[in-house]
Amino acid sequence: MIYHDIERIVNNIIEENNISEAPVNIEKICQYYDIIIEPIDAEDNLSGFFLVNDKKLKIIGYNKNHSDNRKRFTIAHEFGHFQLHLQSAQKFFIDNNTKFFRNEKSSSGELKQEREANAFAAALLMPIPLLEKELDRIDETKDIDSVVTRLSLAFLVSEESMKYRLINLGVIDPS
Repeated sequence: MIYHDIERIVNNIIEENNISEAPVNIEKICQYYDIIIEPIDAEDNLSGFFLVNDKKLKIIGYNKNHSDNRKRFTIAHEFGHFQLHLQSAQKFFIDNNTKFFRNEKSSSGELKQEREANAFAAALLMPIPLLEKELDRIDETKDIDSVVTRLSLAFLVSEESMKYRLINLGVIDPS
């Protein structure tokens, strides 16, 4: 999947759900697609899962012990699997907190799907039109760290997620 395709899919979802202000209501979006969201009591290394059973019941589980921002990102990530990967034979996606490093496994389809779901979650929780709207409201003399902090609070995401999103969109330099 090409990342501009992810942005296009997300923009359609944002429009379908009449979302015009941050933060994006990920629970409302999942409800629109008849996805059940369930908190689970899990070890820290399990972030969440997405399941479609034989009865076509769609469930996203998220670790209830994680921070609110992390829960939102996990739900959006799992929703990304629903949007991007449901047509595959795999009907169960489980995501843990394992850090992946570039190695011989990096080119596997599974890791590619995880990268795509992460890009989808970032695009959904921090959509370009809403970011542009918020950036227009910010005093241009503010330093980058202040801008990242303000935006992360507005979008209910971590500062790290916001910084990566702004870097990937070319709004700020990676340095």
